[in-house]
Amino acid sequence: MAATVTGTTWTATLPAGTLPAGERTVGITAMATDAVGNTATLSGEVEIDTVVRNFSRTGGEIGGDGVLSAAEVAQDLTLTGIVEPNSTVQVRLSNGATQSVSVGASGRWSVSFDAADLPAGERDMQATITATDRAGNRATITETFAVGTVAPETSTVESFASDARGLRRIGTGVTDDTYAFLRINEDGSSAGLTALRTDDTEFGEMSFTFGSGAVPDGSYLVINTGDAAGNTTSTLLVVDNTSAADVDLSRAGLQQFDFSAIDLTFAPDAGLTITAAQLQGLTGPDRELIVNGDSDDTVTARGAVDTGDTVQIDGQTYAVYALGSHGARLILDDDTQLNAWAGWSGRWP
Repeated sequence: MAATVTGTTWTATLPAGTLPAGERTVGITAMATDAVGNTATLSGEVEIDTVVRNFSRTGGEIGGDGVLSAAEVAQDLTLTGIVEPNSTVQVRLSNGATQSVSVGASGRWSVSFDAADLPAGERDMQATITATDRAGNRATITETFAVGTVAPETSTVESFASDARGLRRIGTGVTDDTYAFLRINEDGSSAGLTALRTDDTEFGEMSFTFGSGAVPDGSYLVINTGDAAGNTTSTLLVVDNTSAADVDLSRAGLQQFDFSAIDLTFAPDAGLTITAAQLQGLTGPDRELIVNGDSDDTVTARGAVDTGDTVQIDGQTYAVYALGSHGARLILDDDTQLNAWAGWSGRWP
């Protein structure tokens, strides 16, 4: 290729199509010929770098299954991968949250988004991962995932059947959610329960009949509900035909669940005492607990403050009480009595 000579300066432009791609070292030779035919040769080497090498994200689908549940969002989101050493990596989520990292000699990169960076609700998301190497080359990986943080609806027990052995069957509203059952015994031990599901089209219920062991008096039935995103919520059904049964929220085995509701309906004259610390320990990130009961049931909540708000659940009015200093809320149906002693201000339901 001929060069352009201006005075004593020469310039040669190599078309892009003549240059090799990838990462390599190539030789280059320039030959000069003067006006009387003398020649001279100059040789050297040039490094070619047109790619970001070894760029990928590791760890499989985001969230393990391409969906982030509420629990996974609460634990933050960490993305990892490998790339050419000494590059920079930027990860941008479709909601605008962005994290960048400088990559060392190992080539391994990792960025984390905390829960505040991630959206709530139900939505599709995209992660755009861009790597830039030392030569200025850029490469991009785009991945999609979903966020589903809305917990399943609280399980409401519509009907039940019992015999001398204890609770044998419960009926709930029809839903696409999955159900699992665990019995918490009086001594704090627990046992998973098998249940045969049948659909009662006449009453619009799903009926669950328990196998051997049933749910004897004095035990608690934990009803776990799960949705397709992996969100779970639990209802604590107090099974006790003893008059004036006291509900023990410190019973071993209860702390492992995210309770959305406690149902006192099937425990006559039940008494439930709950503190702000217990409310926070038994509930998930929303820090809300619904209590269902009858007019002969009593809830004692020290320092509960009436917010003046009400919510409607299945056509019934519930009063909302603040409990503690961390935004926890106790949602009480209009039948159950509230005893908010020692510092309570508000109304009796």
